[in-house]
Amino acid sequence: MDRKKYQRDYYANSWIHSKHRDTQYNPDIGKFILNLVIPDSLVCDIGIGDGLPIAQILLESGMNVYGVDVSPKLIDICKNNFPQIDCKTGNAEKIPYGNDMFHLTYCVNTIWYVPNTMKAINELIRVTKPGGMIVFDIMNQYHVKISKLHRRLIFENTTMLGKGQKIIKNIVKKVLFPKYGSPNWHYVVDQTPLYPDLICKMFPRDIRLFTYNNSFIEINEKEPENYKFEKYSRIIFGS
Repeated sequence: MDRKKYQRDYYANSWIHSKHRDTQYNPDIGKFILNLVIPDSLVCDIGIGDGLPIAQILLESGMNVYGVDVSPKLIDICKNNFPQIDCKTGNAEKIPYGNDMFHLTYCVNTIWYVPNTMKAINELIRVTKPGGMIVFDIMNQYHVKISKLHRRLIFENTTMLGKGQKIIKNIVKKVLFPKYGSPNWHYVVDQTPLYPDLICKMFPRDIRLFTYNNSFIEINEKEPENYKFEKYSRIIFGS
């Protein structure tokens, strides 16, 4: 199945029931973003989902929140949850807003689902005002656990043995763990961890890097001879 079609038509159910949406990281990065802008700023959430919790935090703190998500179902839920948010169906590679519109544009828990990362990053820059900020996070391909999870994703969705293993896992999930949503019967590699050093080299603006361990810590290892990115499973870029 096409990756974009899967994200548009099927991923919504997985995200709504995902245990990852309830981690402390999400409200914490909402507060982290909040500290980068002043009240009444225009901010845009790329991959807004149903608006919880990041867009909600910014909205309740006096920001003018806009949002984009590839899933029409999630956009409908977001509009119902937060009528004040101007949100649209769209994707990070072609954001449906004009140039130089937002004081801050962010893309959290999302960019590893986008097929063309640099196209998405350039879109974040395009819709952000000159002097404004962008924030996005990545899953780090250099991290052992992330790399292992990605290899398993490829195995379970592209090989006969892996597909058989996925069927067994889905049956177990349906019987024993129904609260985590419907089993995923689709065979698609829908995520791509990224190499942070390559993003640093390709990024067209000055950039700061952070990692998260119950709080946000700036990484000061951006010079090529000092790359030690394998320590960090997730890296947050701010520019």
